[in-house]
Amino acid sequence: MSNDSTERHLSACAYVRRTDLAVVRLDGGDALDFLQRISTNDVRDVNDARMATTLFCTDKGRILDIIRVVHHGDALHLIVSRVRKEQIIAYLRTYIIMDDVRVRDCSDEWECVEFTGPGAAEACSALLAADVSPFPAHAVYRGADELRSTYVISVESRWENSFLVTYPVAEGASRERMEEYLSAVPELRDDEAEILRMERGIPATDKELTVEHNPLEANLLHFINFRKGCYLGQEVIARLDSYNKVKVRLVGIRCSANVREKSVVVIDGVDPGVVTSVGVSPRYGPIALAYVRTEYATQGRTVMVRDEHSGDLAECTIQELPFS
Repeated sequence: MSNDSTERHLSACAYVRRTDLAVVRLDGGDALDFLQRISTNDVRDVNDARMATTLFCTDKGRILDIIRVVHHGDALHLIVSRVRKEQIIAYLRTYIIMDDVRVRDCSDEWECVEFTGPGAAEACSALLAADVSPFPAHAVYRGADELRSTYVISVESRWENSFLVTYPVAEGASRERMEEYLSAVPELRDDEAEILRMERGIPATDKELTVEHNPLEANLLHFINFRKGCYLGQEVIARLDSYNKVKVRLVGIRCSANVREKSVVVIDGVDPGVVTSVGVSPRYGPIALAYVRTEYATQGRTVMVRDEHSGDLAECTIQELPFS
């Protein structure tokens, strides 16, 4: 990169390749109405410049996945968890009856990279030749010239200042430009990205996001619109919200020693929770995410975490999320 300003911004951000994400394409005149009917959030305003984040749930209100919906050309791109991709495609096809909707896995055609850090917005602006620095929520920015198929969205993710860049693999100029650009940016290791995710309290697929839990337990209330009408799992989720019947909550735990996933949270001889993610933070030391029964999930409460293999106990403290 020849521009000094761009060089400074690149040095103030980092990136991670989001190989954990996949892209599912929805075509057809009923695609948006179909999504509106089956997912938890209001997606009717999705257009070339605006995206939406919603949830797919089972009919029992349990979490299937977080879905980012982006308008692309004459279709919709659903950015989903790669490990849930086949399940999501089957889920969509199950509920397409008379709708003009076609589902296609196009994950091999797209790659996703996430930028973070104080210079992330400026770096994305330089990449797209468009000012994304005042990035409003849900906005979509698209590239020009050889990057015209590339788009950038602001996401709830591992970091507070975070931008997801999605670009086509088949367009050689686009891929070459991205790879050249990434060569000037530090790359985060997977374990570093995982710690940042945990510090922000963002639930991960197959750890916190499972069919054992509902969106209210996972702190995903902001992805639910209670006024939009019916969606799959609505009755159960609405009842839990109306009657304050959420049994467990996702919380952070600061630990006196390293703990392992699936360890049990113990309070006064009771086992009210289980650890779902663990790591060692440079700022907070050993930390974890855990589902803990609501009556015990209070800031500052001292708990013990018991390793189910060794029986060892570590003294820990409940932390409201995010840690920071």
